[in-house]
Amino acid sequence: MRHIFLIIIALFLLAGPAISAELVVRSDFEGGSAEVVSISTSERKVTVRPALKKGRGFPCWWYFRLTGLDVGESYQVTTEPARGVYRQDEVLAAQWSLPDQAAISFDDQDWKQTSTGKKSNGSITYQFQAESPQVWLAWGPPFLPSTAEQLLNKAKAELPEAEIFELSETRQQRPVKGIRFGAVDRLEEKPFGIWVQARQHAWEAGGSWVGQGFLQWAISDEPAAVELRSKSVIHFVPIMDVDNVADGAGGKNAFPRDHNRDWDDRPVYPEVRAAQERIKYLDHEQRFDLFIDLHNPGASEKDAYFFGPNLKQLSKTQRQNYDRLLNCAVDHIGKMKKEFLYPSYVKDDEEYNRMSGTWVINHTAEHVVSVTLETGWNRPEGNQLGYQQVGAELGQSIGDYFQRNPREVDADSK
Repeated sequence: MRHIFLIIIALFLLAGPAISAELVVRSDFEGGSAEVVSISTSERKVTVRPALKKGRGFPCWWYFRLTGLDVGESYQVTTEPARGVYRQDEVLAAQWSLPDQAAISFDDQDWKQTSTGKKSNGSITYQFQAESPQVWLAWGPPFLPSTAEQLLNKAKAELPEAEIFELSETRQQRPVKGIRFGAVDRLEEKPFGIWVQARQHAWEAGGSWVGQGFLQWAISDEPAAVELRSKSVIHFVPIMDVDNVADGAGGKNAFPRDHNRDWDDRPVYPEVRAAQERIKYLDHEQRFDLFIDLHNPGASEKDAYFFGPNLKQLSKTQRQNYDRLLNCAVDHIGKMKKEFLYPSYVKDDEEYNRMSGTWVINHTAEHVVSVTLETGWNRPEGNQLGYQQVGAELGQSIGDYFQRNPREVDADSK
């Protein structure tokens, strides 16, 4: 009789409502960043903010794993801006941390966007339905050093003649890697030189995804890509500020220097010095023509655009090449502004001259074009596919640009 009673109790328990696992937030992995404000398993609600890493730049990047989900149920994640001073007396404005749509993944590989979040009292709440017991959420689709490693190895496998190189080690002894390919077997013919790099600001993950789109186009069998490789040598570095990316820090305005304010005669960051040395060598060998630094802008800037030099200070030769690159980009890149912008927010000429684009202009031949491509992130296209589409379109723009030799001056420009 006692056994029958126990069996009945067991069956009753099995038939009863399932007990949900506790919701748990973790960010102790590559690129992770989150400070938990509150968790309510019963209400299926979580509130987080970016981890404040003093001295490591803008505290706007957040990326975490949430476990304990019930498949099919709806959950809410609220994100608040980081609190406190991140450098000296600076507190970051909220809009940098609160994208209209968060990045979401149920496998930490394939990233989509949530529906548009609801903003209230300086925070934003995203809602989603659980497709598995765990989910990853982030400010934008993460692009990590491990992502870069996979990308470069895949590119090498698809284009065996390409060379993966180590630009340098970081201050924390992490490798900064890139890939070189194109007309490397015809250097005596002085092929065109193209340098594309991303992530001088670690939080700007979209820049690396744009770079991935560019690389995938540039190594492809597209006739324009094949032609470009036949007459140029391309260097691509997917992540410059590897340390801050790996540690889940923002990087911009970091101590002792912003990565993109370190381009002078005594750079703090070894990877900046190494890039300078390679670029100067290529220019000395008359094999350098185009420099593009990939970034993401502010939250309100939805389009893509180039930061360029002060056009009034350019020679006719320089203006000819800058105008032509812009025209090629406008022809190919969706939502591309039809004019160069100038970084008027930079406080003085001394700081301006320490930016990568300006340094390249000041240390290379007159015909060289040096620009920053800013791709809007706070928009429906601010995802893996959207960024990579911009990258492919950038490649097409570059291919068009080199249909003419930028080293030759038009007769009417003399």
